[in-house]
Amino acid sequence: MNLKRKHSKKVNEIIIVAQFFSIIIVSVAVVNHFQIKSFQSFSDNMLNFFYFAMVFTLFLIIGLLYLEKNFIKRSDKKITWYSYFFNISLLLIVVFVINLTGKEQSPFEILFILPVITTAITHGVRGGLFFAGVESAYIFSYHYPAAMASHSLTLDTSIMYISILFLAAWLIGSFTELEHKTRRKLEDLVNIDALTELSNHRHFQEALHDKISAADRKKEQLSLIFGDVDYFKYYNDIFGHQEGDKVLQTIGKILAENLPPNCIAARYGGDEFAIILPCYSQGEAVEVAERLRKKVEEIHFFGQEHLPHENITLSLGVATFPENAKTPKELLSVADEALYSAKYMHRNKVKLYFSVLDELKSKLKDDETEIISSLRTFLSIINAKDRYTYGHSERVMEYAVEMAGTLNFTKEEADILKYSAFLHDIGKIEVDRYILSKQTTLTCEEMEVMKKHTTNGADIIRPIKLLYKCADIIKYHHENFDGSGYPDKLSGRYIPVGARILRIIDSYDAMVTDRPYRNGISWFEALEELKKYAGTYYDPYLVTIFSRVINTRYNNQVS
Repeated sequence: MNLKRKHSKKVNEIIIVAQFFSIIIVSVAVVNHFQIKSFQSFSDNMLNFFYFAMVFTLFLIIGLLYLEKNFIKRSDKKITWYSYFFNISLLLIVVFVINLTGKEQSPFEILFILPVITTAITHGVRGGLFFAGVESAYIFSYHYPAAMASHSLTLDTSIMYISILFLAAWLIGSFTELEHKTRRKLEDLVNIDALTELSNHRHFQEALHDKISAADRKKEQLSLIFGDVDYFKYYNDIFGHQEGDKVLQTIGKILAENLPPNCIAARYGGDEFAIILPCYSQGEAVEVAERLRKKVEEIHFFGQEHLPHENITLSLGVATFPENAKTPKELLSVADEALYSAKYMHRNKVKLYFSVLDELKSKLKDDETEIISSLRTFLSIINAKDRYTYGHSERVMEYAVEMAGTLNFTKEEADILKYSAFLHDIGKIEVDRYILSKQTTLTCEEMEVMKKHTTNGADIIRPIKLLYKCADIIKYHHENFDGSGYPDKLSGRYIPVGARILRIIDSYDAMVTDRPYRNGISWFEALEELKKYAGTYYDPYLVTIFSRVINTRYNNQVS
């Protein structure tokens, strides 16, 4: 249970206990009044005692059962509404007791302090003073005529009662309001990110768990947006962290001002932001993300002209519960994957989570779905070893889909190529992290290990009935057109057409993507490199087709 819940529960318990004992005190007064009248003819004090004890115990048991069953587990809002009803009811009961016992002659006038105390505890100074004022007017209404009718009576007692009521209301109400202000301040310190004034990582995690639990109970959707500032490290390196902090503050303000009602925006960490959207579908969440992306894009930041795209932008990933994930951890993971895809495929883009594995799972029989879980695990391990591999596979898949459309592949052929592209590096599960992430040239021994990923991948995929046609494409996607590739040194038309397509796309994406040890080249330079080795490494005809695909994508012709 988080700190806020513990605190709220404790405060509610204090309020309820105060209200409970107020009921007991008033009940004792009523019982005592009737008990004296009923037993004034009896001299048996023991019977008197047992009667009193029996009635008191009955009230106590009923009160405790009522307390435990109805209020301890209730929310703050329900406790507040109950308090309004209780305080008014308690006041009416006290008035009834005072009237019953002779008003100005009543020995129970001190009971007027109970509604003031319970109201001041729950509603602060204003609530307490309001009840004190109402009660004071009532006290004065019967004390003043009595004092005027009898010169022996004065209003000193009334003034004393009234003063005590107002003092109690002010004192207890002031402590209540001070406690509320202190609690809110502490909650802000614990839950709010000092730089952006959005929720911090800890509060975001708590809120996400709570909101998903609520969505699960109500069978509602919940969407999560993950955002990341493009080229933020580059900006920090040029202008320093102070200017970088200003960027984060501005973006935080944009998110806060454009946040839909009942949604939560948080600084997840560094230059990452997260937004929880209860009751939002995938489409609605994408619209919100796109609106936020455009808002950031329209802002002019200091020094932005020195960035690669001459602007500071956001990349955003969107995922939805329960369609894409069943738990908070899974939702965070898939939203992060969508963000990664947006950031490393295009930047300044909103990407809705999509997994080929989910698509495959829907096509498999129930007894085969475990295979997809295994593939998902393999990809997670590869992603942990070398995140570039995962992003690379998604980009290769995207290009492959475009190539299949351009070459007028059938639906089955296009699907085989798409699945092959996404899984073409699955064999890297057997490659050591050191080799995958090495920033210098691989040794001969290391290269031999790396080359085995094609046959390893084919061996993993071949037993799956739905994917067995992908096995040869995966196995031969590093064969060269002139027969100098691996693993079997196939050449020309002996290489499956899907493998020849992946050979081109795989090389192109590797050339244009930034790596820790080198910057990627431009798409134009990469196409020139493909043309240079057409007929050697690559199928010349397919290089021409791929060049058209890239030219169409960038709306530019390469001579």
